[in-house]
Amino acid sequence: MPLPTLRPWLLPVAAGLLLASCQSNSTTSTETATNGKPTEAAPTDTASVPTPNDGITPALIAQHIKVLASDEYQGRRPFTAGEEKATSYLAGEFKKLGLKPGNNGSYFQPVPLVEIAGKPDSTATIAGKGKSLTLKYRKDYMFLTEREKPTVEIKSSPLVFAGYGVTAPSTSGTTTPASM
Repeated sequence: MPLPTLRPWLLPVAAGLLLASCQSNSTTSTETATNGKPTEAAPTDTASVPTPNDGITPALIAQHIKVLASDEYQGRRPFTAGEEKATSYLAGEFKKLGLKPGNNGSYFQPVPLVEIAGKPDSTATIAGKGKSLTLKYRKDYMFLTEREKPTVEIKSSPLVFAGYGVTAPSTSGTTTPASM
């Protein structure tokens, strides 16, 4: 007598049912720790694992965005009162969710940041060959530094002309410095 042909979907379905029947239905279990006190184990069934439909909604996300994007939070820029308000808001929301701090009792990890806020003089003077030229900040020059020092000075340094910073198409199809 010939063996019956199995339908192609029957084997995966049977395997799934067998695996599901082996799974525990309890949501938590307890074990005894070495100190004799019961300890909570992780959930063993997938029914207790939160899904995006368990409270996370577009309306809830929009509410948090509205709060954090409000003028009260001043853009949340580091080193400002807005940053302090934003981090306090987030910590409060974490507490409401029942989350416990994990980093030495904090919800946040310290990240060293440095703010470089250059305040160049209103003029700069270039001197050489017995002559000097005074330049105005933002009109004639821009200085930038990424050095973490209270004061950065440029004295007796060589000067290199690097171009006008503007390019314009020429009639021959190439790009050349704009005429001044």
